[in-house]
Amino acid sequence: MPYEDLTGTVVRKICMACSREFSGMQGHCPHDGNLLVALPQDPWEGRRLADRYKIDRRLGTGGMGVVYLAWHELMERWVAIKMLKSSFIEDSASVKRFQQEAKAASRLKHPNVITLYDFGVTQNGQPYMVMDYLVSYDLQNPAMSLAQMIKESGSVPIEQCIHILSQACEALDHAHRAGVIHRDVKPANIMVVPTEDDPQFVKVVDFGVAKLLPINNNTSSAEAQGLTQVGEVCGSPVYMSPEQCEGQALDSRADIYSMGVVLYETITGKLPFLGRNMVDTMQMHKHDAPLPFKTVRPDLFVPEKLEQVVMRALAKKAHLRQQSMTELAQDLRFSIPRPGQTPNLKAHEMLPLPEPEATAGSNWVWSAVGGGIAAISLVGFAIWNLSRPPVPVPNTNAVAPHPMTAPIVTAPPTVVTGTPTNTTPAVTSDPAQLPPKITSSPPVPPRPENPVTVIRSRPIAEAVAKRRASRVKRGDVFKDLARSKSNYQGN
Repeated sequence: MPYEDLTGTVVRKICMACSREFSGMQGHCPHDGNLLVALPQDPWEGRRLADRYKIDRRLGTGGMGVVYLAWHELMERWVAIKMLKSSFIEDSASVKRFQQEAKAASRLKHPNVITLYDFGVTQNGQPYMVMDYLVSYDLQNPAMSLAQMIKESGSVPIEQCIHILSQACEALDHAHRAGVIHRDVKPANIMVVPTEDDPQFVKVVDFGVAKLLPINNNTSSAEAQGLTQVGEVCGSPVYMSPEQCEGQALDSRADIYSMGVVLYETITGKLPFLGRNMVDTMQMHKHDAPLPFKTVRPDLFVPEKLEQVVMRALAKKAHLRQQSMTELAQDLRFSIPRPGQTPNLKAHEMLPLPEPEATAGSNWVWSAVGGGIAAISLVGFAIWNLSRPPVPVPNTNAVAPHPMTAPIVTAPPTVVTGTPTNTTPAVTSDPAQLPPKITSSPPVPPRPENPVTVIRSRPIAEAVAKRRASRVKRGDVFKDLARSKSNYQGN
């Protein structure tokens, strides 16, 4: 039961150790036992705004704004009202940036992006915007940011991580196509709101430092207001891209790098780059490479393809990353082999994938492939058979030698004892003394052989023919030497 003072105002207290707020009568934190400190009364609690919003209580406080829970009396629904702090009313840049956030949110109509209903200014000059109040469908599982999930569990299971961040990628892709660059993508700005259809439904919030790109060549928006000048650094240093750390002109690929940092932290529970201070962290974004997952969390099993997707998103050069949030979302969905069945397991606990079952379609395909190979082989053999040299045909008109033909006998040279008058041997014209006429027989045609045998036997036949020719030449030389010696001895 809320505790009220004598004026009827609800007294709110806070624990300085855990930052939890309480509205009861207890004086110590029930979680850690520390003393609770009373908070000053917010001037907007219990008041009406714009004659239709009844402000109930404060939900949270940021750097420049305060968020209240309010009841829309005409629509009868709960809404969240974000209001610029009164201390920033005199700062024109802060007021313009708040208006820019409202313009950025008004461009977006996507289920995973928080909806903007109204925008206005209070009587004392405080601008405000009315948005969705993110409440869980299941009271047992309240809505929380991704940063709270990482803090409570250390890391998010891979299947759950891919389901959550793929929705965030789709929401940011819608924003990029509408000319809005978020520039502050981090787990705290990704809300997980359980719904009736999806227990992990995502809402991307806080476009406070968003950059509005000109639409239809209209350059009179953010650039004319001087809010996105080159050299300005906006965002959270641990999630900023290298070009964002250098104050360069940004495009949608800067958000892709920031989403890569969110992926790395969500999977491992640790940031890829964290220096001793803000400047050191920004230098690491520009020059250092992130450590592999197995080095940071050796107890977790992370699919290799998923790690490749994250490392590509963390590339130092913008052209080496995924070029759109849609591409990154698709890479995430296809980074695991079996969606819904890959848990956060240790390496030795992974089970082997089942063998794919053979189907009738696959048998038909293999049969077609085998038939094609056989047809190609037959065509190749036919081409080879046509291109081989022709087999010589035997000459049927030639006269075969008589089987009883006497061999040719060469007469020895005539030796003359006296003075030789003529060294030419005598020649007779008597036909009876002439040797029988011998006709040379044609070469016997080779018999057809196996193509493989013919190919192998050709080199052997050529070698034998050369050897025989050399022997004939050596025999002729020896005969000439013998004749010369006999002539010399006769002389």
